[in-house]
Order: sequence, then structure tokens, then C-alpha cells
Amino acid sequence: MRALISYSSDAEIAQDFAELGLDSFPVRTWASARDVPRALIELPLTLTRLVLFLRRHRVDVVLVPMDQVLQSFVTWAFRLGGASYVHCLHDGQLHLGEASRLHDRLRRIHLRPANRVVVFSESVQQIALKDWGFRPDQVDLTHLPPIMGRETPRSSARSLPDDRPVVLGMFGRVVAYKGFDLAVEAGRLLRGRGQHVVVRLVGKGISSAVPDREEWLDLQDRWVGDTEVMETIAGFDLLLLPYREASQSGVLTEALALGVPVVATPVGGLSEQVTVAGAGRVATAVSAGALAEAIDHLLDPEAYTAVSMAELEAADGPMSWRGFMADVVDSLRRAR
Repeated sequence: MRALISYSSDAEIAQDFAELGLDSFPVRTWASARDVPRALIELPLTLTRLVLFLRRHRVDVVLVPMDQVLQSFVTWAFRLGGASYVHCLHDGQLHLGEASRLHDRLRRIHLRPANRVVVFSESVQQIALKDWGFRPDQVDLTHLPPIMGRETPRSSARSLPDDRPVVLGMFGRVVAYKGFDLAVEAGRLLRGRGQHVVVRLVGKGISSAVPDREEWLDLQDRWVGDTEVMETIAGFDLLLLPYREASQSGVLTEALALGVPVVATPVGGLSEQVTVAGAGRVATAVSAGALAEAIDHLLDPEAYTAVSMAELEAADGPMSWRGFMADVVDSLRRAR
């Protein structure tokens, strides 16, 4: 099997792609809103070049690892280029605050020509079958592995700190479905019970999303670049995922490689991820009270270290990068 790659030349990691030494099709997309009109004007020429690239290299199958804004236009070029198409479907449904009829319509256009889809939870698998019209033999279920953490996995289990407060952390895009407010309220409840914890929230815009200003609340209003992700997660003692809805979590998989225990709400594929990996606790409900109860269980030193060790074993075993790649390669072969 021979690999080629297409990537955005404006991406933060574009140079990393270029250094792979593969035959490639870099695409100039946009770095800011000012570049969007230019990208749209160039789109017909870009698609023509893509079709010719696929034909010239006799590409059998294209793997799309994640939804892209203009993908509804691009995927039809795969068929014109003579290639089959496998799509990694991360989210069965759009998140709260992101859904719209236009967005839904565009997703249907770019999923329709897919020969197969790869999904990362049973929750999304059911949506792919029920809502997106795929047959059971077109849907391949795998796990979401640590991506950045595969390079620098932790070798020993973590322990709870005894010389400072326990850091309950979250980071990511500041959007309504992620439940940053639930994390704050859970921290307040735990402190009211005498637990020595602080809540650290990291993300661009977090200061306006969380108006509370208390000494135990650490708000870091900043963008977390790719090179900072692992360091940010490693700075948490517990990773909180108090989502109001979700398909699965990429942040959770990186926490596995670092042995950072997780507390999540019982939505989408989160429960499945936590259970399969032994990654921590799933709250009984989407509420601050249930979240606080789940956190409380992991504030026991023995339980905490046992979970941390289980995560490291999962990251090297059932949730590993090599297992994920074997599943994806199998899906590509079936699509040919």
C-alpha cells in the first residue's frame, strides 16, 4: 500500500506534513476571514487539480480523517478522480449551538458518496446507521487513540498530590455543550465539603464564559496550540468532561497516555470511552452534584493511582495507536 497526502498549507503543522517526504497535494486554504473570498474563487481550479492528482497517481481510496468546511464540494472530486472514499465520522450530530439546516445539508452532500465510514463509538455507529443511511457492512467501529500522546507516553502511574490542592481541569473551545459552568459548580460543592481542590479552565474566551472570580478558580484565557496540549493536560490531576452532549472526546484519549484520570458525564460515547479504558468515573447524571460525587470517588489515593495505571495500560493496549491504524487500514482495503 502506497500513501499520499493532502493538507492545508496554512495549518500549524503544515511543515510536519511536508517533511514526511510523501507525494503530496498541499492546498492553500485560509489563515483568517480575509482569505475566505480568495479560497472560494480558487476552489474550482483546486478541485480540477485534485482530480488530476488522483488520476495521475492512480489513487484507489481517499481517507478523510475529519469534517472540513468545504468538504461537500471536495468529496465529489474523489469519484471523478476514480477513487473510493472512506470518511472518519467523529460526530454523528452537530453540537449544541453549531447545528443549522445549511450545515446539515452540506454534511449530507459530503457523506453521500462515502463508500465506508469509520466511527469511534457505538453511539455514533447507531447514528450513522439510522440517520445517515449507511448499511451495517459500511460502518467500521474502532477506538479513538492518543494522537499526540503516542510520542511521549508516561511510564508510571500518577499519585494524588499531598502538598498542594488537587487540580480539576478542563480545556478546549469555549462552547455551550462543554459544560464549563458545571465544572465550576462541582468545584464549589467539593470545596464546601472540605475538599482541597482548585478548578483550572483553559481556553480562548473562558473569562467571558465564566464570570466567577474566586481564589480557587484558575481561568486561563488563551488559545492552546498543538505543542501545548500535552503539557496542559499533564498540569491537571483530574480531567473533567462535564459535557451536555458528545460523541466522544479526543482530550480524553490524550489523558490516557499521561495517566490523568477522567470524570465524565453519561452522554454519547463518553461512557463507553471511560469504561473501555478504565479511565475514571462516569457521573450518574449531567449535573454539578453528580459530577462532584464522581470526582469525590477519585480523591481516594488508592483509587486514583489504580485508575492512572489502568489508563497507561489501555493506551498501550486496547486504545493504542497501532490498533487504531490496523482498523483504519482494514477499512481502506474493504473500500477498494
